[in-house]
Amino acid sequence: MLEEGFPIREQLSELAVEVSHLVRPAEGIRRFREMIQKWGVEADQWVVKKEEWERRRNEHFGKAASGDPSLTNYGAGPPERDWVWDVYVIRPPYEQREIRAWTPPGLASKCCPEDYSLIPLPKRELSPAEKYTLLAAIRDHFLDKGVKPIGQPNGVLEGFAYSLLVKAVPAFHIEDVPVLKEFLAEVRLDIGPPETDLPKPTTSVEPRGDRQHHVDLPPAVEKAFSAYQIAEKHMNPPPETDSEAYEWLKENPQRIESYTLPILDTWTRQVRDARRAKGIQKHKPRVGRATGASIISQRDTSLPRRDNG
Repeated sequence: MLEEGFPIREQLSELAVEVSHLVRPAEGIRRFREMIQKWGVEADQWVVKKEEWERRRNEHFGKAASGDPSLTNYGAGPPERDWVWDVYVIRPPYEQREIRAWTPPGLASKCCPEDYSLIPLPKRELSPAEKYTLLAAIRDHFLDKGVKPIGQPNGVLEGFAYSLLVKAVPAFHIEDVPVLKEFLAEVRLDIGPPETDLPKPTTSVEPRGDRQHHVDLPPAVEKAFSAYQIAEKHMNPPPETDSEAYEWLKENPQRIESYTLPILDTWTRQVRDARRAKGIQKHKPRVGRATGASIISQRDTSLPRRDNG
């Protein structure tokens, strides 16, 4: 738990409560755990990237240490354009000494990949998985005894790195709080309302074809479905999948100037919710149309695919 006197304890505890509300529905907890697992993959890739950069830099300065005059002669100028004069420090267990040499720009010390750390917030743009994981860590740090953490789906924390992140929550700065609130708003939009909050079709009316029930939908769901109908009206031929409609809307933003598309997963779920509430059956794929590669976002290529409804 947080130590007494933690300067932004109250602000973070309020965030933790908001995250707890998001994870209560099954869809919310599933989405959080899915993104924590994705974050673990991203963190591993980041470490591999830095290790590869260090290996290449060590190899380059090892060549310079062997006495390659094209690298160590400052007066002769760089052997290639854009190379920079840089210093490399050999540290124990070997003798500590410096090697100065011309260096490719990508291997210069100023280009060293930063350590993978999320607390305090880094200045770089964070991925969706990182945003989810930070919010989960805040919530798990404030858990009452006996409450199952978000990052513990099977009784075991999702890796040592996540457990360290939970413990590091007190290191957040006061200026991080507004940014964390923005992350919370993004996650809330991504998860969307729980299905139980959506009105169901009226049982007294049998749906026929595309006849729609008059129901009051959440604004986000109604807007998503209206955008889909715009795509369906203007695409020739009409979209076979919701993903196709989504990509068309992204390429034709002038058709939905007053509406901002959420991410693909959220939008397709909202469109499905609207169809179900209105009693509409999705059109079947047209016979004879050639099939091609699915157009999906980068995020979806690394996660299990969902039925577009």
